[in-house]
Amino acid sequence: PLSGHTMRTLQQITTGPDYSGPRIFFSMGNSATISAPEHSLADAVTAWFPENKQSDVSQIWHAFEHEEHANTFSAFLDRLSDTVSARNTSGFREQVAAWLEKLSASAELRQQSFAVAADATESCEDRVALTWNNLRKTLLVHQASEGLFDNDTGALLSLGREMFRLEILEDIARDKVRTLHFVDEIEVYLAFQTMLAEKLQLSTAVKEMRFYGVSGVTANDLRTAEAMVRSREENEFTDWFSLWGPWHAVLKRTEADRWAQAEEQKYEMLENEYSQR
Repeated sequence: PLSGHTMRTLQQITTGPDYSGPRIFFSMGNSATISAPEHSLADAVTAWFPENKQSDVSQIWHAFEHEEHANTFSAFLDRLSDTVSARNTSGFREQVAAWLEKLSASAELRQQSFAVAADATESCEDRVALTWNNLRKTLLVHQASEGLFDNDTGALLSLGREMFRLEILEDIARDKVRTLHFVDEIEVYLAFQTMLAEKLQLSTAVKEMRFYGVSGVTANDLRTAEAMVRSREENEFTDWFSLWGPWHAVLKRTEADRWAQAEEQKYEMLENEYSQR
């Protein structure tokens, strides 16, 4: 595999104004990273819990061993423990354990999370970290849809703002990838989230990544991205939030009669429109 220094050199060459060669897609992972899980699902899960809880947790998770993507989820948990966030973030193990408890209590959330983690171990550590970000988003959106914020509109708005900001950052990262001739897409997407986590108050983003140096994302890129997110939030967030699924779910529960009336009026308008054609 190429060293980090070699990759940075190639990146400098391919981003030069006179470069006219091919685009090179690479991954910081190697063949050793794409492997079967080291532990069964139950063992991979219980490793995140204190010893006095492991027996009960193991019994619960044994029941999920044959669910779709269970093996890849187990491999993801094994790899997650080796990330820089797992090693350096205070309370990380407890955070993962609390999340796993929520998964064990909800078949829908577990199914969604297993699917999100399905390709998490196909390359490098930073892919695992980006998947962890996405899993935390999945949890919060699920909780919002299930009623956690029904009595706290402020918290729901804050969550919506974070999801909106992350969507914009994904757009920015996608555009950045198109400008690079030597690129690992995972590093680009994670770099914007990690390096702007504090400034944009991204609670779901890890605060450290392994290979930022080869992401191709510059300090100027980050400043531009932050300004773009804030500008688009000011101009677009209200419309975006009004169409956001979790907000609709809250309204259906808390304003059921008014929601039903609005839906009826919408269908009447559609019927009238089609009948006039």
